[in-house]
Order: sequence, then structure tokens, then C-alpha cells
Amino acid sequence: MTSRFNHLAPFQAALALGTCALLACTGAAPPPRAKQSLGQAAAALAQLTLPQGDLAQAPWAQQRCQPGEKRADLLACVNGAAITVAQLQALRDAYPPATPVAAIAQALVDEELLAQAAAAKGGWNSKDLSTIQRQTMAGVLLEREMAKVQPATIAAADIQQALKNPAIAARYDHVDSYFTVDAQLLCCTGDFRQCAKREEVTACIDRHAATAQAVHAAVAAENPQSSLHMWAIVRRLTERHPDLAPAEVQFYYDKAKAHDQQRGYDVVVEPFAAAVTAMQPGQLHPPIRSPFGWHIPYLARIEPARHQTWKDPEVRSEVARNIVAPVREREAERLGFELMKQAGVELFFDRLDPATAHGAAEP
Repeated sequence: MTSRFNHLAPFQAALALGTCALLACTGAAPPPRAKQSLGQAAAALAQLTLPQGDLAQAPWAQQRCQPGEKRADLLACVNGAAITVAQLQALRDAYPPATPVAAIAQALVDEELLAQAAAAKGGWNSKDLSTIQRQTMAGVLLEREMAKVQPATIAAADIQQALKNPAIAARYDHVDSYFTVDAQLLCCTGDFRQCAKREEVTACIDRHAATAQAVHAAVAAENPQSSLHMWAIVRRLTERHPDLAPAEVQFYYDKAKAHDQQRGYDVVVEPFAAAVTAMQPGQLHPPIRSPFGWHIPYLARIEPARHQTWKDPEVRSEVARNIVAPVREREAERLGFELMKQAGVELFFDRLDPATAHGAAEP
């Protein structure tokens, strides 16, 4: 039989260490099969203030109660500390939808009982608790401040700055884009012109000709249906052919221009480009010889040309959604510097041990 205390196992372990009074700080038992995010913890903490009650066994209690008291908002009275319907409602969304409300109510009572037991054992005065309170409050404040940074609040300057990155800009302004998984038997890397001049590279490519044909036959026999399928087939074939390796190759190509007029950091060698740009998605190509070695590409998809600028609402919206995280990180640093400035805090880095100031030295 499943115990109703199963979901409190982490807190029972904490109780043994005398730190279970943390339960009173969070104000909520965690879901039985889900971890609470910092946002959920913040939402729960927002319902409480710092411990200020006058109940000796529950100084964190926000409301007093009397056993048997008839109040519409009173869910239970635990040694004079009120468990309210509002607390249950605040906790409801943290549990899986199918969780019975009665189980959540019981969790709140269990939590309060354990917290009071911890306080009685000196847990409320635990040295660990002050650290937990400080870290939780700092985390809640940071979470609230970072929540202010949303796609709709991202500045146009940040969007323009992001689009100065060639890789990001190319997403919105590019010619046809080809996405392949390439089964490679390479004999050289680097500048293709230098590879073409080396006799040992040419000899190596000649030696791998038969292997390339065998790999193509094996892949074609399995008829790959997707990039993942192609990748899995090639990975399996590497057991028989150690020099074989799969690689994702994505490149932009304008078929209206000659190969030497193609532009971009991702331009591939001409034999590979000529073969792939003549394929249809879902096709596998026979072995292609290049100055690097052999290629057996599977064309997964073609993304048509796209020419949009930062002024396009679709571009601004998509870029804003994708730069929320770095903008929040920047704003977090800015918040830290601003608070230090307001408080007049000065860090004396020169007082650190030079041997540890920048991390441990390499052995």
C-alpha cells in the first residue's frame, strides 16, 4: 500500500538533519512526481511573510485558529496554526491534474506537522535555516525581476544587435538552404586546394573507393526515411567501417549563380554542391568524390530562399523570443551592479590569494 507520506520522503530525510523547518519557508509541499521550479517556489513564498507569528510551535503561522473552529476559509487547525483553503488553492497547480484535492490537503497538514516537529527539535533555530531563507529570498527577487523581461519588452536595439550575428541574420535573409546528413570517408580536412595537391590524400581516397560503394549499398538497402534514420544507419555501419562518420551538412546555395560566385561561411566544395542541389528531399546520392574524400549525402529538406529585415514584425517577434535568456542574463548582471552601487559595496579582489583568485591552477 502506498503511504500518504511518500511525497514527503525528502523532507523526512531533512528532518533527521534538523533542517526540516524549510517547509515552513516554502509554504508548500512539492508535487509527488514533479520538481518545483523557482517560479513555483516564488509563487508559494509570495503568499507568506517572514516568521512573525506568536505561536511557539509555529512562529511562521500567518493565522491563528482554535480546534473545531467553524470558518469558511479554515481547512484544518494544527496546534493553533491555521491551514487555509487559500493555501490549498495556491498549491493546486503545482500538482499533476489527476491528484485528488484531498491528497493535497493532507500534504499541507503533514507538512505543518513535520515543520512543527522540526521547530520543537530546534530546527527553527538551525544555522542552515538563515542561509536557506537568504538564498530563497534572493532567488525570489531575481525571479521576479527577470520575469519582467519578456519578448514584448525586448528593445529594438537588442533585436538589431542580435541580427548583426551572421548566423542569425542568415536565418532571415538567405538563398535556398539544403539540410543533409552526409556519410563521410575523409582523407583530408582544411583547405580543399591544399588537399588536392597532396599525393597521400589522393592515394587514400582511391583506397576508400570500394568502401564508399559498400556503404552506399548498405544505406540504400535500409532506405532512410529521415535525418535521424540516416544518422542511425551510418552510426551502426561505423562498427564495420571505422573510417566512416556521419555529419550534418547544411549550406546555402543559389543555383542561379556559378559556384565561384557563391558567398557565405558555409560554402561547400563544388562536386558536393552540384550533386545535392540536384536532389529532392528524401533522396540518397551515390558516392561523391571530393578533394577531402568520399561523401554519401541524404537530403533531408530544402528551406526556400527568404529575404526579410529586422523591420519585419515576424522577424522581430521571433528574434525577441529567442534572445529572452541572454537579455535576462545581462539584466541580472545589471541589477547586481546597480544594487552594489546603491549600497556602496566595494570588492577588494587584490586581497584574494593569487593562487586561488582565478581558480585552481592546473596540476
